[in-house]
Amino acid sequence: MTKFSVTTSDFEKSSISEKQINFLFSVLEEKVRKLQKQKINLIKQMQDEHLNYRLKTIGKNFVMVITREQCSEEELCIGYPFPIISKTFKNSVQTPFRVKYFLRGEILRSAQKSNFIAKLHQSGFKIKETEYTSPKDFVKVLQDTIIAQKIKSINYVDLYRFVGDSFLSTYMLDLFSQDYKINKQEIYSASYKHIAGFYKAKSLAELGKTHSESLFIFSDLLDIDDAMLQDFVTKLQKDGIYIVNSRNYFIVKSGKNTDFHSLKNKENVLLTKDNIFDYMKNCVRPFVKSVKLPEIKANLSRKIAKIYINPYASLEQKSLSIKEIENIVKTLKKILSGVEIFVPSGYNEETKKFSSKIKKTIGVSLLKDSGIYNLYEKIKQNNIDLVITVDSAITHILTKFGIENIVLYKEGFWDAQSLQSLSAESPIAFCSSYYWQYPMVFKEKEGLKDLSGLVGYLNNRSAKIPQLPKLLLMNKCFSKSANNKIERICENLGIENKLKRRV
Repeated sequence: MTKFSVTTSDFEKSSISEKQINFLFSVLEEKVRKLQKQKINLIKQMQDEHLNYRLKTIGKNFVMVITREQCSEEELCIGYPFPIISKTFKNSVQTPFRVKYFLRGEILRSAQKSNFIAKLHQSGFKIKETEYTSPKDFVKVLQDTIIAQKIKSINYVDLYRFVGDSFLSTYMLDLFSQDYKINKQEIYSASYKHIAGFYKAKSLAELGKTHSESLFIFSDLLDIDDAMLQDFVTKLQKDGIYIVNSRNYFIVKSGKNTDFHSLKNKENVLLTKDNIFDYMKNCVRPFVKSVKLPEIKANLSRKIAKIYINPYASLEQKSLSIKEIENIVKTLKKILSGVEIFVPSGYNEETKKFSSKIKKTIGVSLLKDSGIYNLYEKIKQNNIDLVITVDSAITHILTKFGIENIVLYKEGFWDAQSLQSLSAESPIAFCSSYYWQYPMVFKEKEGLKDLSGLVGYLNNRSAKIPQLPKLLLMNKCFSKSANNKIERICENLGIENKLKRRV
C-alpha cells in the first residue's frame, strides 16, 4: 500500500493536537537515529541484489520504506500507509534512494482517541467512560443498546479513497447487517457513484443530512480517517450509536451526554500480516456475534465464448503493455476457437487512446462503460464468461457476484522479504478464498503457458486439472511460524486448491 498515495490536507492532521504532533515526531526522530545503520545495510542489500523496493517493519510502531529513485531525501511520516502529516529529514548518507520512516500503531491511535475525548469536553459534552475486559460483555451491551433504542437504520461510513477498497469494505457492512437484522442501510463513501447499484450509496457530503437515532458505523481503519469521525460527532452532533470499526469502541450519544464504551487491553486492528478478509473479520469481531461471511453462489460457464481483459491498474507498473496484451490474446485465441475478446474503451484521454491502439493492432472489441456498476451490467448483458484483470476493484466485484475471474500480478511489485508488503501488495493480500477467483503471478514467458493451462481447463472441466504453479511466497528470512501461516494462506487462495474444490 505504500506504493500508493492519497491527497491530504490540514483536516487529516486535526485528529491529533499540535502538542501530540510534536511529541510523536520526537519519538520518531529518536527511533530514526537508531535506524541509520540498518538503513545503510538495507540500501547496500538493494544495490547488491538490484532491488528497487524494500519495506522494513521495526516492532509494532515503526515502518521504513526505501525506494530506488534519483533522490537523496528522507521523510518522517506520522501515520501509515498514508501520512497524517510528514516532514523532510536531513539525510546522513547521500544515495540515489528515497527513505521514508513511518510511525503508526497504538502510540498514534491512543493519541487520536485522547484528542477526540478532549474535543468532546471542549464542546461541552458530558462523557461517561466504561471499559470492558470481557468481549462478550462488550458486544452484549452494544446489542442490548441497539434493541433498547429501537434502531431501524444503519449508516455505514466508508472512508477509503480507492474504489476496490471501498467495495471490499462492504463485506464488513454485510457482517453487521446479518448480525443486527436491520434492513434499512445506506453507505456514505467517496466512491458512492461506483457502489450505487450494488448498495444504496451516497456521497460523504450527504452524511450531515442523516437522521438521528441511527446506528452510525465509521470504518475508521486508516490513521488518516479519524479526523472525519471526530469532526462528525463534535460538529454535526447527531444522536445515536456510533461504532468505531477497527478501534474497539462505540459511543452512545444523546444530546450532550456521551457514553464511551471501550474494550480494555485490546489493540486496534492494523493490516500487518493477515489476508484482507481475516483483517476485516478482526475489525468487526468485537461488535458482532458471528464473523461468518454470507454464502455466495457462482455463475460458472461450461464453455468460454467471451472474455473481457482489463489491462488497466491504478499504477503503471501493475498494468499490461500492448505487447503483453497481444501475447495474451494470441494465446487465448490459440486454445479457444472463435472466442470473442473485449477490452475497456478507456476512462480518460490516455486510456482511450491506448484502447484504440489495442483494437487496431490486436483486433479485439471495445466495451464502453460509465462506471464500475455499469461495467458489471455490461459483463452480464454481453454474457461474458471469464474476466482477466490486473485491477483489484473489478475482481472484488466480480467475485462477490459469482463471476469467474483471473487476477494477474506482476512479479516484483511487492517486497518478498517483508510480511507487511506481502499482506498489502502481493497475491495473498487482497485475494478472496471464493473458488472462482484465481490469482496468478504473471511472468513474461511462464505466465502465458500457465494462463493457457488454466483457461484451457476452465473451458473443458472434464479434463484433468493441469499442473499450475502454486503460490509460494514463503521466505527463509521469516520465522517458521510466519512461513507456516503464509503457506496456509497460499494454499487456501491458490489456483490448484480452488480447482479441486470446484470439481
